[in-house]
Amino acid sequence: MSKRFLRSICSDYIIPLAIVIGIKFFSKPFYVSPTQVDTKRVQSVVNILPTATPFQTLPDFKNMTYEQAIRCVKTPQQAQDYVNWTYFRDSKFKGIENYSKFKRIENLINGYSFRRTHEGSCPVECRGRAIAIAALLSDDGYPPLVLDLDWKEDYGHWVFIYKEGGKLGSVGNQCDFREPTYENVRDLARDLASSYGFSVKSYGVYDL
Repeated sequence: MSKRFLRSICSDYIIPLAIVIGIKFFSKPFYVSPTQVDTKRVQSVVNILPTATPFQTLPDFKNMTYEQAIRCVKTPQQAQDYVNWTYFRDSKFKGIENYSKFKRIENLINGYSFRRTHEGSCPVECRGRAIAIAALLSDDGYPPLVLDLDWKEDYGHWVFIYKEGGKLGSVGNQCDFREPTYENVRDLARDLASSYGFSVKSYGVYDL
């Protein structure tokens, strides 16, 4: 086999697979009972900022650096505005050849870099969006907590979760935004799953 072919196999398949395996086994999510999740981590979160409204006028994210975007976004509602903007921006990828392969391979890599997500060099899915939200709110008193959902229908999903006024909410895909009205992670997980027509198999919280 040629060196070019071997390099192609390595970059397209082996490296992304290694990333997935590393995340699965070494990033230390805690898949525990709802009671343990609530008492050990999430219920201890105290955010110092009050609830704020979304942007009245959407900022020009396109012409911002990723550092400027982090400084600009201050609240979960504004982070959702940012994510919604990425949907419009990423529509340019829909017509390219081999889009599904490009989306799958690239998102495994760029899902862990807010810089690449912001630059828009490849399409972003729920994993990358959740991590982007954690980065956007990292300087605003919101702990980087990501809820990882496994559904009985053999699908998975990631959302960013936050706490205000003693209640939990979420930010993620366009249909994932939830005001902080949930008493515990279990209720939030069930509601998110039901909005997709799925049921929860298991869930865990990553502290990024």
